[in-house]
Amino acid sequence: MDAYQIVETQNFDSIISAVEFSDYQKQFENAYLDKTQYAERLEAHRRPQELKNEMLMNLNQLLITMHQRPEMRDIDEKVAGYVPGRVKELWIADKKIRSCYDAIIKYCALRSADTNSTLIHMAEYKALYTVFRKIQRSLKVIKTINLDHPKPITMKKTVHPIHFEDLSWSQFEWLIFAFVRRLRTWDQIEWFGQLGHDEGEDIWGESAGATYCYLCANYKSLTLKKGKDDVDKLVKFNRVPDFLIVVCGGKVAASINKGIREHAQNAGIKNVEIWSGPDLEENIREKANDLLERFFEGISFPKTAPSASGDKEIIDQLADCFDRPAFTTPFYREVNIPDFGKAITDTIEVLNTGVHRLRDGTLIRNIPTRHQIQDPVLKEKIAAIYKLVVKLRDTFVELNRKKEIENCGCGDPDCPVYLLSDNACQKMDRQREGIFTAFRDIKKDFSLKLEK
Repeated sequence: MDAYQIVETQNFDSIISAVEFSDYQKQFENAYLDKTQYAERLEAHRRPQELKNEMLMNLNQLLITMHQRPEMRDIDEKVAGYVPGRVKELWIADKKIRSCYDAIIKYCALRSADTNSTLIHMAEYKALYTVFRKIQRSLKVIKTINLDHPKPITMKKTVHPIHFEDLSWSQFEWLIFAFVRRLRTWDQIEWFGQLGHDEGEDIWGESAGATYCYLCANYKSLTLKKGKDDVDKLVKFNRVPDFLIVVCGGKVAASINKGIREHAQNAGIKNVEIWSGPDLEENIREKANDLLERFFEGISFPKTAPSASGDKEIIDQLADCFDRPAFTTPFYREVNIPDFGKAITDTIEVLNTGVHRLRDGTLIRNIPTRHQIQDPVLKEKIAAIYKLVVKLRDTFVELNRKKEIENCGCGDPDCPVYLLSDNACQKMDRQREGIFTAFRDIKKDFSLKLEK
């Protein structure tokens, strides 16, 4: 089965929906695996690594061949390229585009392309690429030393399925919380499960104006009744998110997946994902493999979440995160504008999640978050500081949009020279001083200020 067969045999009365696009992708993925009999061959093969390498070569050739299809060529007045690359560019350039499906829809509108045909061909492409990545990740290489031959040699590491059911409910939710907080830059994220909160949501987050709800279900197999009951509870307490993700530790039958999706969409939740245990494992292996080591490979599992000895220590640690050039250098002297924006975003992340990073993404440490402060007055004042930092980021974005912060225009993507308006410099300095003033109200020895 390929995209041409689908396009020729199906009569589409309307544009394919996001759910149908996802279903087609699964169909193409399963059709390829069935056609190649990959699972059966892998189980029987004496040298599975050789089979995996053979599969990767075959998939790579198929993906290259797909690029040559007329439906996958992207040609405008200036340059010729390929649809997958152009779709990815659109997705990267606009945070309002929330999925690959939305990016394809926008691409078709820009190019006046046949929407359903493009969606079908892209579903096949994504299916093959997904299989390619899964096989590629299973070929993880570890290094060891042969005592007779000190030169490092490479050996293939066998990767066994993860048994999430070995975790307690709280440990499973903790794993999901640790994982999802890395998926995007959150304006706010809360783990309600640890508090015994029972308004339906286990984890609730807000990012770029959208709300996300993660429901954790560490069952060996999810039931339709459980899924529907959880959705109904969200509706009952008026906690309907923009995105609902049901995360399971075990298998999810196709009929259960479809039933929960339809029930949630009928309840007004437009974007619904169901992660089975294998889906969850692949997501974590790709984006946060160290969590599997922490939770499953012998690293001691703490009994409680990390906490500070008191509010003062939390405030001190949060204050330390502002001791960086992005907050203390006058804006007219800023030497790296893109890194400045990243530093502000990283500060928002550490206030919300306790994840303190360098500007290149390297993890420095984990510290308590503002949500762990006990004193309600202090907590409210830190929340106000958090909002000032978010406002600083929004102002930075707005000034870029208005061209008051702008690259010199030389055409060199790595050029460090930016043109800054007087208004931009004054606004950015004034707002950072406002953050420092607010901090001095709760921490009398707070000494940070803009350099002269």
